Amino acid sequence: MAGFDEFRPMNPLEEALVAAQAGEMDSVAFMERLVASHVHILVNQEFADSRDPAGVKPLILEGGSGEPLLALFTAAARGMPMTQDNPEFPFSVEVSFAWAVGSTDEGMGLVINPGWDTGVTIPPEAISAMKR
Repeated sequence: MAGFDEFRPMNPLEEALVAAQAGEMDSVAFMERLVASHVHILVNQEFADSRDPAGVKPLILEGGSGEPLLALFTAAARGMPMTQDNPEFPFSVEVSFAWAVGSTDEGMGLVINPGWDTGVTIPPEAISAMKR
């Protein structure tokens, strides 16, 4: 992946993510912050320009076990290097984390900041539990 530099937090969510990964914030507190936050997804077309908003597709990556993972980013700029590697997904859209969870299909997980050292993967089972 091209373009991934040193991770310097750009907002409170990223500060919490760095703290959680350093063991300075427990995972429950981080998840509470994440659930209350907005994140960014990469999509294949602008919603405003789309004749069929339902046809707008988000970037879905493949996890280590072959499971689909919806790619989320803690800031719009975090998706830029991923756009370079996936040019068919050039648009960033800010959504609530709750919306992202609700928009996943059964068996799909989430990956936050793919390609960066500072990120997290939430497996499909955890996403299913959040939906309940």
